[in-house]
Amino acid sequence: MNRPHPFTRPASISRLLTLFLLAWAVSGLPAAILAAEIRPVEKPKLVRQFDRATILEQSGVQILLLAGSPYELGYQQGVLFKPQVQKFIKHVLFVAQAAESIKGGGGFNGSLEGALQRAGKFIDKRYFEEMQGLADGAGIDIKDVQLANIFPELFHCSGFALFGKATQGGTLYHGRILDYMTEVGLQDYALLTIAKPKGFNAFVTVGYVGFIGSVTGMNDKQVAFGEMGGRGEGKWDGMPMSFLMRKGFEETATLDQAVALFRDTPRTCEYYYVISDAKIPDARGLACTPEKCEIIKPNQSHPLLPHPMEDAVLMSADQRYERLAELVKAKHGQIDLNYALDMMNRPVAMESCLHRVLFGPKEQKLWVANAVSPEKTPKYAACYQPYVEFDFRALLAMIPDSVPAGVEKVPAPSKPLEQMTLAVATAPVQKLPDITGSVPAGPAQTISAGKSPRQTELLKAYDFPQAAFSYRMEFISLNDLYKVYRVSFPSPDTTDVPENNTVYCEYYMSAANAKRPAVIVLDILEGSMAVSRIIAHSLASGGVDAAIMTLPHFGPRRSKDPGRYENPAEHLDFWVTSVRQAVKDVRQTARFLAVRDDIDASRIGLCGTSLGGFIAALTAGVDGRFPRTAFVLAGGDLATVLTTEAREVRGIRRELQTRGITGDALNKLVEPIEPLTFADRLGSSNILMINGRTDPIVPPACAEKLIAASASKVEIVWYDCDHYGLVRYILPVMGKVCAHFPSKAW
Repeated sequence: MNRPHPFTRPASISRLLTLFLLAWAVSGLPAAILAAEIRPVEKPKLVRQFDRATILEQSGVQILLLAGSPYELGYQQGVLFKPQVQKFIKHVLFVAQAAESIKGGGGFNGSLEGALQRAGKFIDKRYFEEMQGLADGAGIDIKDVQLANIFPELFHCSGFALFGKATQGGTLYHGRILDYMTEVGLQDYALLTIAKPKGFNAFVTVGYVGFIGSVTGMNDKQVAFGEMGGRGEGKWDGMPMSFLMRKGFEETATLDQAVALFRDTPRTCEYYYVISDAKIPDARGLACTPEKCEIIKPNQSHPLLPHPMEDAVLMSADQRYERLAELVKAKHGQIDLNYALDMMNRPVAMESCLHRVLFGPKEQKLWVANAVSPEKTPKYAACYQPYVEFDFRALLAMIPDSVPAGVEKVPAPSKPLEQMTLAVATAPVQKLPDITGSVPAGPAQTISAGKSPRQTELLKAYDFPQAAFSYRMEFISLNDLYKVYRVSFPSPDTTDVPENNTVYCEYYMSAANAKRPAVIVLDILEGSMAVSRIIAHSLASGGVDAAIMTLPHFGPRRSKDPGRYENPAEHLDFWVTSVRQAVKDVRQTARFLAVRDDIDASRIGLCGTSLGGFIAALTAGVDGRFPRTAFVLAGGDLATVLTTEAREVRGIRRELQTRGITGDALNKLVEPIEPLTFADRLGSSNILMINGRTDPIVPPACAEKLIAASASKVEIVWYDCDHYGLVRYILPVMGKVCAHFPSKAW
């Protein structure tokens, strides 16, 4: 995955993780910024103790106090946060696995293992000891702990340091914004850690349960650190960024020492750092790749930074850079704590903001705002949350010099320290043989008669002879949880596009030994299969096979003639015919699954998203025998959906207007492919529907009409979002889908 350069890529790229370092002067007047909320200071509350470690809670923020040897630090966290660590490790590996499956059909930890294997030789041995302690304390596999802790090397934010002439009294404020995929839910594991490692500097890090590295922190020597990621994935022959940051906290006491450490240590990928030292005060920006380390001082110009200023270094991108320059100019010489906090509001912080942190290194204080769960509020990002003030020095003083009487101690290590090393070994890439087989002829999937003559007549278009057919399964990849094959077999329909006459499925075959369910998954209109691969990965990881069926005229089924059906949505008859074929192809896919020895033919489900959801609802009604179905961002009433102002149906809407098809004529046109036409046949299906309350593409009324027309058990889950906003809830959505299609009895 190539990462955007922080200076040159357009601001519209939602995953641009931005850095800004400020240190400085001048004047001007930007637009007003909103005041950030700071919660009243509360006294930390004791939650639990173990050895020299303690869990505290302050204003809803979890605080972990740690002390001792590396193994003891890890074991203390593992014991005190055992269920949370287990869940975090599983969560991170799930996200990494899902990302790999999106890239190419099911790779499992391929990049994680590759990164760890290559970068692991540069990681200090004490961190392997700490990860072993974490694994032992939490009761989990050391390999999983190591893989989860290398995670930042795959997914790469923002920061500033203000001091001297820029601030009131010359106070140094070091700000840090972590713009980092709030959609994946890392905020659920937010943790403030105060550590007193044996033989090294004490430090505070704003991070996550189960993650021993750091991306945001400060030590007791008044040196603060922040980072952001650039490009360079795959350049892993160096110390991983999060461990280099941790090493900086523990081993450096001055700005010069910190800069030298980052400059002289072998590095990975492309990262940008902000390092400040309140004792001077001074700060530096570092632009680092494995090949070079560019050190940017205050008042140093750069070809990509158009506003060099006296006593200033600013790094950011596009409008955020311009906004920061305005803010610094407007309050030069007058910047105080409140203004520094306000500078990290929107739009400087992005909507993907996981945390905002302001360090006061000289006073050893910090102010933290963490993102919250998107299920709590639509404004869940950290840029909308209030700050909580913490006194690092006071919290550090709460760590005892020895284990208090009556408190359980860390046991002896599980194995000799010298054996606590890299757990991942590079295994040879396995290539499994392709599989061929056949599905016998039979009447098992014929369609039953409708409840009315009209419905029976419409159903005839979806029936086809249950002829025997052959299939081929070509191996793609495998992992600990599932194998992935590319399955192909003939479509029941023969069209004038030869490429379209073969059905293709990306088949995720679970590693579960028992006879198990299978779910046919249908993709969105965009057709990249990214959404469907996340669903398939989630199901297969839980012991349920998943077959992503390519819809007619998508992907390899598209005509090789580039001019043919260039805009198929604008050819209404073609569109209707293609939907009919899709229904038949789904039923053919069900036949393929039903004859497999490892599949329970009575538990074949159907799941679709957006366009795929409408086709899934239509297919389930036509067929009448899918015991469980899930329709995400879908519903009924195509006439309404096709005439909204949504850009997704612009071509169809224009064609309908050109041909004067409205009202009854439109209803008659879509009747054969309208889910509502056959919704009464859904009575035997247990249905899950997931929709957005403000969806303009599939209005809520369309979902409600499908529910009202069906005679089945329906669970509908509403989220406060539009069609594309559902991505914010991707993890809870996957949880609901997987719970709806369990590996056990249905």
